[in-house]
Amino acid sequence: MENLQSTEKKDACPFCGAKLPPSARFCGVCGKKLLLTQTEAKILFAEKTTYAKALQNDPYANPSPDPNVVYEQELRELEPYLGKKETRYYYIKRFLDMIMEGGTASWNWAAFLSPPLWFVYRRMYLYGLLFGAASLVAMFFPLLTVLMLAARVCVGVWGNYLYMNRLFDLCDTGKAMPNTMRHEHIKKYGGEAETGIILMLGAMILLYGALFVPALAFWQSH
Repeated sequence: MENLQSTEKKDACPFCGAKLPPSARFCGVCGKKLLLTQTEAKILFAEKTTYAKALQNDPYANPSPDPNVVYEQELRELEPYLGKKETRYYYIKRFLDMIMEGGTASWNWAAFLSPPLWFVYRRMYLYGLLFGAASLVAMFFPLLTVLMLAARVCVGVWGNYLYMNRLFDLCDTGKAMPNTMRHEHIKKYGGEAETGIILMLGAMILLYGALFVPALAFWQSH
């Protein structure tokens, strides 16, 4: 987490170095989202430093929470929005690895193999529709086909990070709601869109089937 929440410049953005107010959740310069505010980061840094110093003197000491546990507790707040139990385990582990390593890359095979279906299943509908539409257009343009392959790789690498940021945004919105409204918010925006992925898959099959012959004729004539 030291790369995400700088310990040398506690009042600066860990991504671009811009000065931040103590309660900032976003950097006003580079726009990156911060997992913790600067105030929260200072508290956790103090705990982490105390923990490290104590372990030097006594390897079996436990004077303060392990930072891994602290960050995992932060991520557990996302669980209601993650849906199925096996999904929660997978994504919480991936998110924790990214945070502790201070990175944004985390490979996701499902996101790479079928970005439109993965986006829709994870309720990121706009991304799914845009990617699906671009895939259809790419049937007629060779260069765009290559670009779409590169885009698939990008989604496979950074899809988890994009999804994590979306979940934090949903969680922040849900926290400000009364419990009854929050349950409805989770039901509407959280979990998996099983009906949506069936509709998306059906639409893709129909559209690809309808455009296959025109695309083949287009390629043969060029």
